[in-house]
Amino acid sequence: MKEIYAYRETGRRPMVWLAAGVFVFLMWLAVTKSAPVIIYVPWALGGGMVAYLLVRNPVSGVRLFEDRLVLSPEFRPHTVQVCDIDRIELISWSDSTDMNIILRSGDTIRLFTGDIPPREPFARALAQVGIPLEAR
Repeated sequence: MKEIYAYRETGRRPMVWLAAGVFVFLMWLAVTKSAPVIIYVPWALGGGMVAYLLVRNPVSGVRLFEDRLVLSPEFRPHTVQVCDIDRIELISWSDSTDMNIILRSGDTIRLFTGDIPPREPFARALAQVGIPLEAR
């Protein structure tokens, strides 16, 4: 079937690169100022997390076809048939947005914040396949 919409968010976002830069600066500062060894432990843990994100590059997103919606297509794909979707809810909070896919069976699929595409183009794509979008 024909792909109608695709959204892809890479894991190597600017904030991860900024965190890597801060980590390198803090390590340089600790080495040049002869900091005690205990200071390296939390910084090494934080640096390990940043390195993990840079190496692994967790990709998230959605792909919408005429007959199905694929969630996290490049990480752990989960396919939902369009005919099984009753509606999609977008819930805006002060600092994030949640997205729930309500199925005709009554089940709910919750998406991670990183998988949620920009609202307007996604709403137009959903309207093309007949899926109602509710924003709260």
